[in-house]
Amino acid sequence: LALIVVTVIAAGELAIGIAGSVVCVDVDHTVLEYARLAPEKQRMDVAQAARFYVKGDVLNPLEEYIDEALMYIEAIVDLYNQFKFAVDLIGLSCLPILHADVPMVAG
Repeated sequence: LALIVVTVIAAGELAIGIAGSVVCVDVDHTVLEYARLAPEKQRMDVAQAARFYVKGDVLNPLEEYIDEALMYIEAIVDLYNQFKFAVDLIGLSCLPILHADVPMVAG
């Protein structure tokens, strides 16, 4: 009985190993196919980012998001610096505001 149990467990492990190794046969194709399974709203960006990292023949859409986020962060820091006097006035009645280090958080 123990021999049968061990044989079944070994056969299961072997099957899992063989199924997992199919991914390694053509990793690039597998990654691109899985990228196509992303939710519809993000599918194009995920597929294009995967293609950028696998093949390198398209632009990376993530760089655009990073550039856009950096632009927003710089705008927030500029606004904070312009209105720092008002923030400091408000901070007199709400002390935690005085301890906010916006440039450090943005940097």
